[in-house]
Amino acid sequence: MRHVFSFSIIVFTICAAFVNAIHAQSSEPKLVVVIVVDQMRYDFFDRFGDKFEGGLKRIWDRGVVYSNAHHSHAPTNTGPGHATISTGKYPVKHGIIDNSLYDRQRHEEMSPVGDAAVKIIGVENDGALPGLSPARLKVAGLGDWLKKKNAKSKVYAVARKDRASILLGGKAADRAFWIDDLSTRFVSSTYYGKTYPDWAHTYVGKDMMRAEIEAGWHKKLPEEAYANLRPDDFQQEKGLFYADFPHDKSRMRRGLSDANKDLLMLTATPIGEKYVLDFARALVINEKLGSRDVTDMLLISCSMADAIGHHFGPESHEVMDYYLYLDLYLDEFLTFLDKQIGENQYWVVLSSDHGAQTMPEAVTLRGGEARRVLTSDFVHDIDSIEDRLLEEFGLENILIEHITSGLYLNYIETDAKGFSRKRICRAIAEELISLDYIADAFTSDELFSKTDRAFMTSFKKSYMRDLSPDVIFLLKKNTLLHGPTGSGHGSPYSYDTHVPVIFNVPGFKHAIIERKVSSVDLAPTLAALLGLKADKKVDGNVLTEMLSTQVD
Repeated sequence: MRHVFSFSIIVFTICAAFVNAIHAQSSEPKLVVVIVVDQMRYDFFDRFGDKFEGGLKRIWDRGVVYSNAHHSHAPTNTGPGHATISTGKYPVKHGIIDNSLYDRQRHEEMSPVGDAAVKIIGVENDGALPGLSPARLKVAGLGDWLKKKNAKSKVYAVARKDRASILLGGKAADRAFWIDDLSTRFVSSTYYGKTYPDWAHTYVGKDMMRAEIEAGWHKKLPEEAYANLRPDDFQQEKGLFYADFPHDKSRMRRGLSDANKDLLMLTATPIGEKYVLDFARALVINEKLGSRDVTDMLLISCSMADAIGHHFGPESHEVMDYYLYLDLYLDEFLTFLDKQIGENQYWVVLSSDHGAQTMPEAVTLRGGEARRVLTSDFVHDIDSIEDRLLEEFGLENILIEHITSGLYLNYIETDAKGFSRKRICRAIAEELISLDYIADAFTSDELFSKTDRAFMTSFKKSYMRDLSPDVIFLLKKNTLLHGPTGSGHGSPYSYDTHVPVIFNVPGFKHAIIERKVSSVDLAPTLAALLGLKADKKVDGNVLTEMLSTQVD
């Protein structure tokens, strides 16, 4: 115990010195802006950075950049990624293990932010829209820690996606806003209060962005700027949109309604990001963020990046072009904050909830090994596995009842016939591993044991016995389980885990820190910078080497 105690004193001393040094260099900010760009890989700065000249360039040039930051949990998806960034804890602790959860009693999927006890406000709602809140988020996060320090501080979150906004905002946020698909309005829920702010009623995306929606999405730069990318008409980009530019309502899949075309132009192009940041600007003004004698917090998720990445893949013309527009829109937003708050009076932190997988066809085009497994083929393989096991164990009823990032099993018959669950799970895992595109499969018992195989630790950080699948599978590297077009994410491989972590804090000079760090480090580091008391059981560490980047 003596050595442990001594080590604790050392850690405490370093952190205390870190906090004291920060406060000596700069006063507390009027506003902290946390920006999470959905599906932003770190290497986008390497690939597109020389073309940035606005907000992204500014954030990079003035930031302390962690160039080797990774999410260390799996699956790497939107819900767990946002909750991990905001809480500094792994999904096994904060409770948001995936984008959807499976209710074993009701035999149905449920949202990780679903809450039947609250109602949606900001749009006419006869009860058809399900209630949403952070009720399933089990721990406090950045906004909660800020409010605990000073109850007068305001915390707001805004995004296209409900789960992104709600999970970033945390338990005690004044309000989280997200876009309702049908009306394209920003909505919220009664969890944050029964009254919807009057100023927000005017924000109707399909109306406010009508000119942009009708004009369509055109490349921001001349064609030669995209010369190093793969061909624009790549076959696997043909989904709801045509594969190549320009993208407008006349170049979409046949059969889409006008309303669906409007929604796609708003939420799957850069147009929607301008809408989100314009709303964030109005939020700052109307809620008087950063205009009082306390620190406020605004958390923004740029969700359109994810939709574009899924449609076109991370090596597409569209993904690069999205970031060129985001660079412009962030420049406009930061310039607004300069005037509204004061250039050195606010901080900006940038990160991402997960990365993205390069389309297998693009990998093979370069001579690499990769594979696309169609979802329909995978389901067929699972059906075949189930048929073999039903015969082997003499069963008659459904054994595999639901598929997500793993398999949920129905034990009613196996329990009645005396088969151990451990044996059933192991048999299924062995069948999965026999598939030539599966690298490994982990059973519930293994994930709760000291057993450790490649990438098992990543899944352990997200595994909750009551919510997680009974058997989890790991695809081989560069294997995509998807439809015939588009791309995805979710694996523990570096293309899905490697994300930017950048701190823009006055008093710190630009630096690139190459040490490998984790996304759970962001929240406790920002808390230390702000003098907040983070939860004792956070999984992340304060990134104390930032001390070396202080301006003399």
